Order: sequence, then C-alpha cells, then structure tokens
Amino acid sequence: MHVPGSANGLIVIQEVEFNLKEAERADKVRQMQEWGFDSATIQSTLGIAIDSSLEDDDIDGMKTYREESYWDDDDLSMVESHAKVEKDPDTGEPIRSQMVYVDEHTCIGTIFC
Repeated sequence: MHVPGSANGLIVIQEVEFNLKEAERADKVRQMQEWGFDSATIQSTLGIAIDSSLEDDDIDGMKTYREESYWDDDDLSMVESHAKVEKDPDTGEPIRSQMVYVDEHTCIGTIFC
C-alpha cells in the first residue's frame, strides 16, 4: 500500500490501521460489557482500563433508555424485521414512513443501507 517516496501516505496508512485496531478493541469492550463482564475482567483480558465514572443513570430517561433499547426478547434470527416496525397504537400504521428494503438472507451487515 505504500507509495514510494510518500512519507505522508505512510503516515495516513499507519493512522488508518491504528484507528481500525482501536475501534475493534472498543467494540470488544462494548460486547464484554453487554455480556455482563466486570471492569477487572475486561481490563485483564484486553489490557484496557474501563472508566465508568461519567456514566450516570440519574439523567432523565437514561435508565429507561438503557433498559428498553439494548435488550430485546425476540430471537431476531426467527423474526423478520418488518414485523418489528413500531406502529401507532391508535391507527396501527407504521410511525416511520421511510424504510429500506433489505434482503435479509443475503445481507452482510454493512449498515450502509
């Protein structure tokens, strides 16, 4: 990937590689937190210190948001996404009218749709 004579190109490549590696590590931390691992386990496994001192469930609605948004009891491998669309309780119509069709059987999960 290095262009001969291009020091700036090499620096950019190194920065991109570093950022991708750090993003992957951050995602692993997030996954371990969601799975219920404590900070000490995460730190010893990944060598990353966890600081949750700024996280505060006392902010209006934050505790409710976390409880409602992260965990879904439905097995998403068995439920098609169109069945999960939020609907207006009065009319039964979808709340959002703009949607994207995704062929779920061939989707590779890029989230760019």
